[in-house]
Amino acid sequence: AMSDLSRYCPQLTNKDIVAIAAALLENPSYQHSDFAKGHLLIAKGFSEAEQNNIPLAIDLFVDSFHTYKHLDTVFIAISLMSNAGEHVRAAKFLNEVREQAPSSYIRKLIWLQRVDAFDQILEQSRLIDEAR
Repeated sequence: AMSDLSRYCPQLTNKDIVAIAAALLENPSYQHSDFAKGHLLIAKGFSEAEQNNIPLAIDLFVDSFHTYKHLDTVFIAISLMSNAGEHVRAAKFLNEVREQAPSSYIRKLIWLQRVDAFDQILEQSRLIDEAR
């Protein structure tokens, strides 16, 4: 079914996705939705990463987290930082994320457990990079 659609709709490039997301971010209708803005920033981040614009992609994922707090976005950001050898930046970002845990006891506990797991992964990555 999707192949039938491709006859009518041109495939979007990563640059198209970045341009569309940027236009939507400028749209006043989206200004009141942190969820929408955060996900548009994620779309831009993935598209920039696909174009190997890693520093910009990292900034977009960090901006997305600041806009809409979601730990999956944090994991992508620190993974890109770690792969780029920016272990200190990733650790500082994780500390910032840790401080922004929700106030609800259960949600805070889960948040902190996930951040601790990210921290362990980050440390293993750093050790592997140092051993090379």
